[in-house]
Amino acid sequence: MKKIGIITFHRATNYGAVLQGFALQKKLEQIKYQSEIIDYRNEYFERIYGIQKDFNTNNPLKKIVYFLCKNYFFIQKKIKFRKFIKENICISNKIYKSEINTLNSRYDYFITGSDQVFNLDLTQNDLTYYLDFCDDNKRFSYAASFGHKKILDEEMSDYKKLLSTFSKLSIRENDTSKLINEKLNLNTRVDIDPTLLFSRKQWDDLLNLKKCCLEEGIFYYKVAEPVKLTKYVSEFSEHNNKFVVEINSNLRKSSKEFIIKRTLGPKEFVEMIKKSEYVATTSFHATVFALLYHKKLILELKDINGKINNRVINLLNSVGIVDLDVENVVLLNNINWDRVDEKLKYEREKSISYLNSF
Repeated sequence: MKKIGIITFHRATNYGAVLQGFALQKKLEQIKYQSEIIDYRNEYFERIYGIQKDFNTNNPLKKIVYFLCKNYFFIQKKIKFRKFIKENICISNKIYKSEINTLNSRYDYFITGSDQVFNLDLTQNDLTYYLDFCDDNKRFSYAASFGHKKILDEEMSDYKKLLSTFSKLSIRENDTSKLINEKLNLNTRVDIDPTLLFSRKQWDDLLNLKKCCLEEGIFYYKVAEPVKLTKYVSEFSEHNNKFVVEINSNLRKSSKEFIIKRTLGPKEFVEMIKKSEYVATTSFHATVFALLYHKKLILELKDINGKINNRVINLLNSVGIVDLDVENVVLLNNINWDRVDEKLKYEREKSISYLNSF
């Protein structure tokens, strides 16, 4: 049995990061590969996902209160993430930059992705995510992304050197794949996020989720800070007599009537979406699970800084949901679910075929 080492952002206390790593490994396992997520410790990620020390106040007493309260919730949440990983994901021993070259002989192939593994700004120029430590014929990517980073003309030759060493290149975004094909003259393909490699029934089985007798309320989760979404959800819930459950790590509620959940683990994240009638979000992965579980959607596609969420827009376009208003909150409560399921099944089969080709 071939053994695959996966390198991704599994240590981030982030629902999407952990669930996509979990999903990719489970799909490889179903295909009959043996795989491990390499427990690589990038110094920058260890720092930003560690204990939080900086708070926006000059008051020493408030700083102490914020430190104790926020880190209490953060630590409780992190414990649930670590528990989920320990119970559900096969992880290698700890690996640091100084030891990374020892991995080449341990695995038959390496996969980098999914997530923004090709974003050198995000990884602080860590070429480990470009698999620079292993033989060229062992290098594969799956739904890898550059994120919002723009590749400048003067960087093209450097990126070509890095990417031309891969046996196969699988990219997350269509526009990035097109750029690599045209500007770097390298063959790429586009594949779906690993969380979409499974149907809702398969997710129920993977996470051992119970059947819901009643789906009600609004699940609210923001990643990018919205402009109008919080007010919209508050007014919509009041007018329609719906309660709102919000995932929020901040000490303040987005709205006083929202029910706050600060320490949910990855399984509970999916479970909350499954149990809800509506999903209101700025998050890609919350949108993914809303589509999988056939939820009505309330979305804001432009954040407070004016950045358009092309990733969510591209996902919705791919399942036939088009002509989206990026200037206002979008309510999607009449979705053609047969078409969504059909299109996701088609993309799923293509991506599974790629994983079968190693």
